[in-house]
Amino acid sequence: MAIIHFPHPIKSYKKVHRLVILPDYQGIGLGTLFLNEIGKILNTDFAITTSQPALINSLKNNKNWVCTRNTRNTRNTGKLGKTLNKTLSNKRITTTFVYKKCENG
Repeated sequence: MAIIHFPHPIKSYKKVHRLVILPDYQGIGLGTLFLNEIGKILNTDFAITTSQPALINSLKNNKNWVCTRNTRNTRNTGKLGKTLNKTLSNKRITTTFVYKKCENG
């Protein structure tokens, strides 16, 4: 997993860039467990945007994560948009979650 730091004039922002779990270990909760442990280490809010259904469901049911956006990828601007329309990622549902550590968790 990689985390990108986005400088912002009001608040620092960190975002998960890529979370990869080997195929033999997918579906047993390691991604969510890993994200929660990183949240404890960072001790700050950070976000992940994903289109992976199992991860969306897992984070939706986790008290440390808040869904902030659930939408389809409908970008269509310039060259990138024209290229994107020809790919499978066009209109893919993506969901953004923000880690907000609970007082008890």
